[in-house]
Amino acid sequence: MSFRRSLLASPQKLEKLWQRHLAQRKLQKAVAAGKVKKPIRCQRCRKRFPKQRLQGHHHDYRKPFDVEWYCQACHYKKHPSRFQAKAAYRQMQRLSGIIGH
Repeated sequence: MSFRRSLLASPQKLEKLWQRHLAQRKLQKAVAAGKVKKPIRCQRCRKRFPKQRLQGHHHDYRKPFDVEWYCQACHYKKHPSRFQAKAAYRQMQRLSGIIGH
């Protein structure tokens, strides 16, 4: 969500965005410090991936270390269809060279 859009969000949405941000940063720091270990397999499809390619999926942002580790494809499947549609659109833009990452 862009900064401009977040300014138009409700106070509840802004609080959720802030909680998500804090949970993601806490998890990121714990992984970097070696306090949380990433697995080598996606917990959904069980395929092996390099640890850099696994993403943490939070169910409750108040519990930043309670995550499931998914590959990108499985992580998208855990989100609502609106998110999946945006992800497919971004992937199409990446493949056509409109955006770089």
